[in-house]
Formats: sequence, C-alpha cells, structure tokens
Amino acid sequence: MTPRTVLNAVPSALTVGNAVAGLAAITAAGTARTTERALYVGLLLVVVGVLLDTIDGPLARALRAQSPLGGQLDSLADGVTFGLASAVLVWHGFVAFGHDVLGFALAAWWLAAVLLRLARFNLENDPSVPHLSFTGLSSPAAALLVTASVSFTAGHDASLWLPVVPAVLLPALMISRLRFVDLPKRYLARPRCLVELVPIPVLVPFVGFDGALGLFLAVFVLVSLVPSSRRAGVAETGAAS
Repeated sequence: MTPRTVLNAVPSALTVGNAVAGLAAITAAGTARTTERALYVGLLLVVVGVLLDTIDGPLARALRAQSPLGGQLDSLADGVTFGLASAVLVWHGFVAFGHDVLGFALAAWWLAAVLLRLARFNLENDPSVPHLSFTGLSSPAAALLVTASVSFTAGHDASLWLPVVPAVLLPALMISRLRFVDLPKRYLARPRCLVELVPIPVLVPFVGFDGALGLFLAVFVLVSLVPSSRRAGVAETGAAS
C-alpha cells in the first residue's frame, strides 16, 4: 500500500465515521436506560457526524483525493446520520410523551425529506464548481436543530409540542427551492484568527459543556437558516474549500 493510497483513503474514512456516528446514535436510542439520556447521547453523536461531514470534503480537496465515489459515499453517510438516525431520535422523542403514531409520522416525513434532498443534490451538484450556497436547507443543520429540540424537551410535558414545529417545518425547507448558505464553506472562505476558530472550547470552563454545545448549535443552525441572496441557478464562486 503506497502513501498515496493511504492519503486517498483518509477522507473516505472520515465519511464512513459519519455513518458510524449515525449507527451509534440509533444504537444508543434503543439501549440507553432512559429516553432523556438516549436523546442526549444521540444529539452528541449527530454533532460528531456534522463535524466529520464538515471536515471530509475540505480534507479531500487539500489532499487531492476527490473522487466520484467519495461524493456518493458522502451522501450515503448523510442519509444514515442526518436521515435515518435523526428520524429514529425524533420517534423516540415523541414516544417519551406517549405519542407513538405522531412520532412515527414525523419520523417518516423527516426521513423522506432528507433522502429526497440528498438525491436532488447528487443530480444537481457540480463538484468542479465551488459554491457558498445550495438549494434547500442542509440536512446537517436541520438534523442538529430537530435532535436538539427533542433532546432538550424530553420528559417535560409542558413542552410537548415544541419539537413538532421543527419536525414539520425543517423537512419542508430541505426540499424547497430556496437558496441557503453553505455555512462551513462560507466560514472557511477567508482566513480566520485563532480566537475565531476556538470559541466553543474556550467557553466550556465558564458555561459548561452543555452551554457551549447549545451556543454551537444556535450559531450553526441560525446562520444556516439565513437564505442566500443569490438566485437558485447561480453558483457562487470564490470559496476556499
């Protein structure tokens, strides 16, 4: 095995790691002693999946290891973590409130929207053209928001219907024709100073891990929800990754 072969395999290994994080989230949802713990662990694993999904593409370009296989593998991994695993967590979140049928319906709606969005992306995406936005809300940002909503409300009867809004609205945004920013690429499109790159770890001693994680989710999702000002068929160029 040559060094080039090893380098080519690294981005794909991270992509597979994203899918494994999704599998671990599904497993945690079925084996944790309490639903609240299962949903929280599932949320953390979805965060891991998002981080791996964010890293694998830029790393593949940096190593000149891009390939059609890697692109297809990326979508399959996204389907596992942000589609199936997130749908399972949605279902468990509503089962905790005793609403099995509603939970299954919302989980099915979620999974269908993610798969449709990924399939459309594969057909329309041109990997040779850099862009800072894409059609439809990204599945990683949507998965973070919906899993956070079911995790933070599980076990609180007063907040039963709070997760319904993201579980219904976000799938519609994913399959819409609206243009949304590609947050990781937009963030990496210009050089960043050290303070900008490590805000979350620095906050952990002051607000705790949960507080830092909540801030990360809020910033990531809210910025991703901002529609792009560019029209739907126009590619945005100038990205660093």
